[in-house]
Amino acid sequence: VPDGFAITAHAFWAFIEENKLYGPIEEMLAAVATAETAQWASSAEAVQKKIQGSPVPAALAEALFKAYEALEMKTRKGVLIAMRSTAVGEDTEASFAGQYTTVLNVGKAQLLEAYKTVLASKYSPRAIRYRMRCGLDDRSTPMCVAGITMIDAKSSGVCYTRDPSRSTGSDMLVSAIWGLGEHLVSGEASPDNFYVDRKTLRITGKEINQKTHRIVLLKDGGTRLEGTPKRDQAIPAIEDEMASRIARYSLKLEDHFGMPQDV
Repeated sequence: VPDGFAITAHAFWAFIEENKLYGPIEEMLAAVATAETAQWASSAEAVQKKIQGSPVPAALAEALFKAYEALEMKTRKGVLIAMRSTAVGEDTEASFAGQYTTVLNVGKAQLLEAYKTVLASKYSPRAIRYRMRCGLDDRSTPMCVAGITMIDAKSSGVCYTRDPSRSTGSDMLVSAIWGLGEHLVSGEASPDNFYVDRKTLRITGKEINQKTHRIVLLKDGGTRLEGTPKRDQAIPAIEDEMASRIARYSLKLEDHFGMPQDV
């Protein structure tokens, strides 16, 4: 796991309280139950703008910069990080996959803005609707954030220890694309799919798709979507041996947690 730091639920509430945002948030959430979607969606967007436009409390800003500087000491000067959403209640039975924002390749100068972007994503109309469907209360789902060292990935992907489309079968599913994995998890890219037998870890089938674009890190921060070189578009983003190795590690995680995993 790459080095990083955690920004807590307490920090979230300190931000909300200091900027007097409880009122607007509760007003907007009260409208969700009674108003048409279009009406409360615009209220939700207004709350997001308020969060983005509010200052990070001085004590919290200082703590963030100290955490970042400590990470620089462990890694390298000017380290670029992912500011990753990790709300309480996320990745439980309610997955929130792709609904909260993660800001990639963030430097020290962008730290506070990236933090506010992640907090604001808690109040996107889609995320609010999903929490309501899952019976999750706003107060019980504060937005924590993980600041994690970026890896300049050649390939990225996801492994399901039970293939979600054939949960009764004996195959695992390993999906991979070139570059960073963000547009795989958002559903915008068609990955290469490897089906791996849970017992033997042999590849039982694969689908290699045309991968026309990839997301790459920029040296000074941020990311870019660029065309994949023609020679790489139709070849697998990972080799069979790597797919089997990923499957093996994922099964260890399944054993540890006692249930199927997405990795």
